[in-house]
Amino acid sequence: MMDHSIEINEMTRSMNSTVENRKNSVNRAPWAERLTTRLEEECNTWTLPNPSPNAVPKQNASIFKLRYNQDDEELYKVCAVGIGPYNHHKSQEGLLFSDTEKRDTVMLSTRVYRIDFKTFFSEISPKINEVRACYAEGSFELDDEALSEMLFFDGCFIICAIMALSRGLLFSTWNKRMDREEEPLINACKSLVRKLNQKAREVMADLLMLENQIPFFVMHILWEHCFLDITFDGVLFKDVALACFDDLYPRRSRSRVTSQSSDFLHLLDLFHWSRSPIDRFREIATYSQPGLYISTVTELQASSVIFKKSASDFFLDIIFSERFFRTKGVIFIPEINLYAYSRRIFQNLIAFEQAYGLRGYGFTAYVECMAQLVQTEKDVSLLRSSGILASTPMTDKEVVDFYTTIRDGVHVEEMPPDLYELYEQVKDHVEHRPRFPNKWITISMFSVSILALTFLQALYSIIGYYAPTNGH
Repeated sequence: MMDHSIEINEMTRSMNSTVENRKNSVNRAPWAERLTTRLEEECNTWTLPNPSPNAVPKQNASIFKLRYNQDDEELYKVCAVGIGPYNHHKSQEGLLFSDTEKRDTVMLSTRVYRIDFKTFFSEISPKINEVRACYAEGSFELDDEALSEMLFFDGCFIICAIMALSRGLLFSTWNKRMDREEEPLINACKSLVRKLNQKAREVMADLLMLENQIPFFVMHILWEHCFLDITFDGVLFKDVALACFDDLYPRRSRSRVTSQSSDFLHLLDLFHWSRSPIDRFREIATYSQPGLYISTVTELQASSVIFKKSASDFFLDIIFSERFFRTKGVIFIPEINLYAYSRRIFQNLIAFEQAYGLRGYGFTAYVECMAQLVQTEKDVSLLRSSGILASTPMTDKEVVDFYTTIRDGVHVEEMPPDLYELYEQVKDHVEHRPRFPNKWITISMFSVSILALTFLQALYSIIGYYAPTNGH
């Protein structure tokens, strides 16, 4: 008997061989052979690349070079000191601290504290790509050596300035380090502290500019590891920095404790965190009702909405509440203090929110709301009489211009849902609160109520007089 299975297997092998030969004949083209040979050789000789020692995970940039109109240039231009790669070796005309004076300050502190150069550069070297990732890609041109040197001098200057402006910590610690015989050194220290304090607001405002930042971990390296002849006794740099900014408006919330967070990006981020409500304004969305808005202070007061100074620890907390059976509405606004430096700080806080996007949008929402509430000098006057603007040195017109100008410069179409919720609450109250035709009807109804109560009281007195006592 013929074994058909063997025959079938031989036929299959023959067919496969034919197909393979056809494939080989097709692939035998000269270009295909050359390409195949080259790739095979490359594959055989390829070795795994060594990972870069400076490679870091992809992260969002947090320090940006801003685009602004020529009219707004003064708001973003440093006044006292240039910090970071965006302001490195820029025109020094008019600055309180030029590059030379900045280096002199660092050299002075080095003489007093003995700053460890070697430790700093050893610590920063493996993190230099992490530093670059904090800035918008391609936004500056500095090689690793120049960038590291800039970080050292700028970081040391920031620490000196903050210590000098933070309740005199710098000068007191310097006094402990200096001998009485070193009169020139003592005089230089006194001169630096005096100079910083004379222009304290300008220096602090510059340290809070978005373009004028260096990464916070650079400051941490300097503070923790590089000052050899001083002991900070467990005092953290972030706490000293916040103490330095305590006199700046908006005020810091006392419920914000730095132990709650440790991932600060830079000084502006620290300032923003210390002034922002917890777990609010974190999201942003396009609202489905583009016509939703809040009326002005004057218009709302005519609709039985009054304004009161809020006791909230967060100045961004604008809250609405209904009273007296929904016949009255109250908008609580924390006390407002505006100064000459305020617009620069607000503009940079909002620019940081818009550019970074991971720290919430509290300042954006606040300015949007206030710009709608305050549109005339009468609106401002009513807020003054409510104690909300009691200590602000700006005129009524300047306050209106303050919020309007910042709002016009932002051009934001999306806002946090928290803001729209406030708008909805106020709108619902204005549209659905109980209304009376006019005040005379209200007075008449009140008078009738009083008469009715008086009649009932007299009636109960008569009944009590004639009512029989027990046993009679």
